[in-house]
Amino acid sequence: MMSCRRATELTSKELDTELRAGERVALGFHRLVCGACRRFRAQLAEIDLAVARTLTGPAGGPAIALPAVARARIDAALGTEMRRDGG
Repeated sequence: MMSCRRATELTSKELDTELRAGERVALGFHRLVCGACRRFRAQLAEIDLAVARTLTGPAGGPAIALPAVARARIDAALGTEMRRDGG
């Protein structure tokens, strides 16, 4: 049976990308028997929804307009972090 550690990794991954068929089946079975991992998925869904609500302004537009200079600093910092992590 899949470990809870692996289940949480796949649960996080499925928010960003589609899982392979085998991963979906194994994760579904694991969640069927593991209440903790079902709760973890529910918590991630709530966090995802809260972030989406926070970042969405009126009429579905952005809630906060960042100046171009701030965006450039964030992009540069993220690029540096990605290179350092090997991604």
